[in-house]
Amino acid sequence: MHATIYGGARAPATAVAERKRVKPRKSIFDHFMDGLKESRFAEARRVIEKHNHLVAPDNLGDDGAASEGRNDETLSDRT
Repeated sequence: MHATIYGGARAPATAVAERKRVKPRKSIFDHFMDGLKESRFAEARRVIEKHNHLVAPDNLGDDGAASEGRNDETLSDRT
């Protein structure tokens, strides 16, 4: 029997493995989107820090009402 090879000689396995390890380069659009995301996160951090005094603290007291949330029953018990 004869072995027929179409498409020429095969590349050595090491060359194929080397090719798979190389990361594809980012396009200009990917770089733009990364920069846009980074700038929006920075802006969000600045706004949160600027208005941090308006955010309620995590724990208001020993009863843990701030973290668990209050419903009408707990409010009526306190009044």
